[in-house]
Amino acid sequence: MKKINKNWIVFFGIIDLLKVEKLTDLIIKLLKGKYSLDYLHFFGIIFTGLIVITGYLLIKNKKLGYYLSYIEFPIRLLFSYMSFSFLLWLNVWIQPSSMIIWTIILFVLEILRLIITIIIHRQNGKLPGHNKAL
Repeated sequence: MKKINKNWIVFFGIIDLLKVEKLTDLIIKLLKGKYSLDYLHFFGIIFTGLIVITGYLLIKNKKLGYYLSYIEFPIRLLFSYMSFSFLLWLNVWIQPSSMIIWTIILFVLEILRLIITIIIHRQNGKLPGHNKAL
């Protein structure tokens, strides 16, 4: 099997670091009293912070970054908190009827991200059950 370029992990880390803007926005709104710190907002701040940390760890190619990415995957899908949501910024003319298509595209990209991450993780020999002799 052909090796996948490790730069994909750096790319995934960078797009996770883009969530710093979202994290900052959440904290500023909380401090300005735009909303109270209920469970949902608290979870949003913690999860967004975790994604930013994961991004940093992926850029550094740390094992913990891979594992955090795996843990975050179902939560991202459940709450539609997609890695590639920045693509929505690129198209300011999205019609409400095309949001379903964009949602499907983002889900597919998230699944592809997981598959690529697993493959690269295995190639690095950092995933249990991987035999470098193969």
